[in-house]
Amino acid sequence: MLVLDERIAHLRTYANQFKALPSQIRSSELSLGGLGSSGGFGIGHFPVAREAFEHEEHVLVGRENVVDEELDGYRIWAGIDPIED
Repeated sequence: MLVLDERIAHLRTYANQFKALPSQIRSSELSLGGLGSSGGFGIGHFPVAREAFEHEEHVLVGRENVVDEELDGYRIWAGIDPIED
């Protein structure tokens, strides 16, 4: 999860697939892959209604701070100007 507000859960999904659920994982070990990639592709940002998200079952496998680059898609969606270097 990237951002959670009153109405929307802003999520990110990775291309990685596992035969068994890992007990823990770090996002730096995951990949978004790409279209046409043999490993499939993830999605850098997708919004889901918070109510729908809260009615689904989820398994927490880790917790870490969101890094700035992970918010690029969220900023585009929200109409927020990117941070200038």
